[in-house]
Amino acid sequence: MSAEDGKRLLLQFCGPGELLAGSFSGAHCFSMIAASRCVVGFVPREHVLDLGRRYPELLAATHLRWEERERVLAKRLVDLAYASTRRRLVRVLLELAEEHGVREGAKMRIDLPLSLGDLAGMIGASRQATCEEVQLLRAEGLIEVASPRVFLADVEHLRQLS
Repeated sequence: MSAEDGKRLLLQFCGPGELLAGSFSGAHCFSMIAASRCVVGFVPREHVLDLGRRYPELLAATHLRWEERERVLAKRLVDLAYASTRRRLVRVLLELAEEHGVREGAKMRIDLPLSLGDLAGMIGASRQATCEEVQLLRAEGLIEVASPRVFLADVEHLRQLS
């Protein structure tokens, strides 16, 4: 959730030991990069429930956010089964621009550092197939890459491709 001042609150509910077990043992299939200073805190379940009773709008906003994430995940699963690598890449770039985009003149900069491996993982494609599609989109003038940033040069045309 984002606040008016641009700060974000990230909530994740875990059972006892889940976070530590997931963070410090076994292989990891994810990574995160903090774009700014972050604080991680642990809040007992009872306090979260009390917070929800005192501020029901927080629970409503959190619920809406989870529903949106669920819709995005369902759409990505359908895309993975039926859409081409190009369409999946374009849709993910548009989603990233919507959530993390910064307008720079006529272009939209995705304000996250992205590698080919990151993009490939997000669309469920090989690095090679993702690289080929990125190169084609660049050649068509639809995106620009200034590693590690991606710029959407023609958002409207990309929307038509999605």
